[in-house]
Amino acid sequence: MGFKRLEICEYSNFSKCLRWPKRLFVAVENGIYYTNNFTDPTNQSQPTWSSVHEGLGVTTIQTIDVDPFNRAGRQVCLTSTEETVYIRTNNGPWNPLITQADVSSITQDNVHLQQVIFDKVRQNRLWILAHKLNDLYGGIYMLYSDDGIAWYSKWVYEGLTRQANNIYTFGDTLWLAYSSGAGGAAKVGYSADFGLTWVRTASLGDSSWPNYIIVSPTGEGYSTGNGIGGPDLVHILKTGQVVICQNPLDLGATYTTRNTQTQWFSEATPGYQRILSANKLYTTFDDWETVVNSYPSELSEGSNFNVVLAPLKNKEDWMILGAISRDFNQEHLIYTLNSDAGIPRGKSGVDPNGGLDSIPISAGNLVLEGIKIIG
Repeated sequence: MGFKRLEICEYSNFSKCLRWPKRLFVAVENGIYYTNNFTDPTNQSQPTWSSVHEGLGVTTIQTIDVDPFNRAGRQVCLTSTEETVYIRTNNGPWNPLITQADVSSITQDNVHLQQVIFDKVRQNRLWILAHKLNDLYGGIYMLYSDDGIAWYSKWVYEGLTRQANNIYTFGDTLWLAYSSGAGGAAKVGYSADFGLTWVRTASLGDSSWPNYIIVSPTGEGYSTGNGIGGPDLVHILKTGQVVICQNPLDLGATYTTRNTQTQWFSEATPGYQRILSANKLYTTFDDWETVVNSYPSELSEGSNFNVVLAPLKNKEDWMILGAISRDFNQEHLIYTLNSDAGIPRGKSGVDPNGGLDSIPISAGNLVLEGIKIIG
């Protein structure tokens, strides 16, 4: 079973949105922030951001996701220090859903929780990605639940697979990016039968930093590579085996695309895509056969997670950028941009106490896929 195209304002590019989104969540290393007055690239006004921490045991955030069937009404997050999954419904407080100890009990293994996501097409289904804690040999688990109470574990890989990175799930269709650990081979796995069987890419390069998998609205997989020892971007074609097609790209940035986790796909023009990597915007109109580079000013090269979203179906030049790193003198976490070569506008807000940013500098950098549009 494949997955169907969603007719709602969903997916990483939100290309079916017909109006500029006002409501956003931003997840950073030390908090979750929300605005209901996010402004477009032509508007110099700053949004007002508020922290959304009520009910959290800690504010150290690993990942965040929103329910594609009820974006405003249900969100989940995973904390990094206590490794607990929380759920938030109807603007209420966060409530603990499952802990690292619970997952270790279910899997009968000592595991690290890496990611929590909603399934893209199976309503109410949640997934947790975890990997075994073992310095020499490990394994990867994917757990799922349709009610948040009963959890079922899928053992995915065994052997030298010490680092699970991220998953995309569409009903029975599952994607997984992982590596064999520090300095090990980065790979992508694909299953069309709910994890019963898997096919995997060959190594995408050896590195201390693992690759990430991004899946287009039409079901094509792209891996951003691992930044050292492998290509920056590859297109993964699903045949009887998972194979790499297209010419693997080396974009040449200092930090390369180990820090690029969001890729934008045009709804209107096949082959038109964008990624943001280490202060540069890369655009293609022919599925990466040729690449156009842009260097938006004000963006500092760094090593945290980069995001590019173009949420408007009728105005694809308007973008939201998750900028590079506050460790590299980046004043804002969020920018908007009008056209690939435009001037970014900082959108993290003005601190009413006179600081640069209403999302505090102490909150740190964006987490993986840390910008979530509500609408």
